Amino acid sequence: MNTKKLAVMNASSGLLSQFALIGLQFVQRKLFLDFLGVELIGISGTITSIVAAASLAEGGVQSAIIYNLYAPLQNRDTEKINKLLNVYRYLFQLVGTAIIGFSVLVSPLLPRILTGIEVNWVVYLYFFLSAASSAASYFLSYKRALIAADRSEYITRMVDLFCNLGFYVVRIAIIVFLKSYAAFLISGILMTVTTNTIVHFICKKRYPFLKAEKHDKACLREMLPQMRELFGGAVAAYVFRSSDNIVISKMVNTLSVGLLASYTLVTRNLKDVILSIFTSAGPMLGNIITVSSEKDDKRRDAFNLYSMGIYVLAAVLTVPELVLLDFFVENVWGAAYLLPRATVVLLVLDQYLTLVQDPCGVYIIADGQFRQCKHADTAAAVINIVTSVLLAWKYQIAGVLMGTIISRSVQWIMKSYYLNLSLNGNWQSYLLYWVKNIYKFAVFCACIVIVEMIFNIIPIDTFIVKFVLVGICGVAVTLVMLCACFWFTNDRKLIQHYLIKRR
Repeated sequence: MNTKKLAVMNASSGLLSQFALIGLQFVQRKLFLDFLGVELIGISGTITSIVAAASLAEGGVQSAIIYNLYAPLQNRDTEKINKLLNVYRYLFQLVGTAIIGFSVLVSPLLPRILTGIEVNWVVYLYFFLSAASSAASYFLSYKRALIAADRSEYITRMVDLFCNLGFYVVRIAIIVFLKSYAAFLISGILMTVTTNTIVHFICKKRYPFLKAEKHDKACLREMLPQMRELFGGAVAAYVFRSSDNIVISKMVNTLSVGLLASYTLVTRNLKDVILSIFTSAGPMLGNIITVSSEKDDKRRDAFNLYSMGIYVLAAVLTVPELVLLDFFVENVWGAAYLLPRATVVLLVLDQYLTLVQDPCGVYIIADGQFRQCKHADTAAAVINIVTSVLLAWKYQIAGVLMGTIISRSVQWIMKSYYLNLSLNGNWQSYLLYWVKNIYKFAVFCACIVIVEMIFNIIPIDTFIVKFVLVGICGVAVTLVMLCACFWFTNDRKLIQHYLIKRR
């Protein structure tokens, strides 16, 4: 199957799976609030963030394995593929074991982290069930890397979609009828085991040459330098994904984690929708970098195409999101769950930065620039922890988000510099990159202002009608603005060329 068809299949499967699950997630969250309470959501979010710290043991293993699989897959070197997968299986078994051990060691600290609530044996049970769920995913998921490197993630997405749909129904029933968070977590473990078992058998049929053997120590030694370089990325990913909840729980209170979760459920789902469409970009870029003889031009075009594509989707979805987010939370969860407007703006700005800088990180990883990526990610992680803690003293949740935005900006500046070097650019090309992104951000802000005005002048009070109407207007206005502002640019011509050309 050619690259274009694979990209379409991966993107469409990602979009389908995300949209199919978003509705169930919102229903589940609403029922969670009604039957279990916002305090338990705060506990859940904080515990998940603590357990995620143990996943740092993964330390970039998956990225290193996927990168090393590009060439063997292109050359059909089944022996090398098998060696890499057995190393991966061995390392992920160690990670799963490390998660269990870490959870036992850190459990005495729970009363110091979960503030404003009573930490009893039930909370410890929730904690260890969350750890078991995380560990189970590592023990069983190693073959997913081969499917990802083979640019066929639509397979695992479809498996996840159908299994998740079934288990979401089960979990909703548990919330309503059993009102048991422990049973809810156990169902999550069963979901992880089921999906990964199905993927295991698919891989067994799709790649019959795979054999579970003792890992090759020489192969492991070859990859250790890459994994050390990628460890900084693993730390940064954890800091950005999970540390905010821990800082808020410790320095504000655990209930605030639950309040923020009402917003992050929306922002993370939209972010995941966009990234799921482009998640195959890493393997696609890795393939281009590995096999292309026209390296500089084709690499730059691939990067620019990815960057503009993700910016368009980010703007189209994020603009109406920012305008409607408070309106949505107030009408779905209730006015008691509203956060200050400045906090909401910061949350969406963090989401925007996460999306538009993503192509830089994806490209330099696909190009094997692990050390450079480590430098940027490590610097960002340190800055995030320091600034979030310092700013939280005065600005609370908003301060934590400000720290995250500052660190993401530093990360983007550094990664774009390394990207420019990788593309054999000079200081003029680096400056041009930032001029383009400042222009893109200005267009993004102008779209927000226009859609906000539309929201304020529409004389409709019915939630569903106004939400849908403003959402449609927001998407339409943003698309028109983007077309008007980028029609005569090379980025528009590149997208048009990719969409209409035949392969």
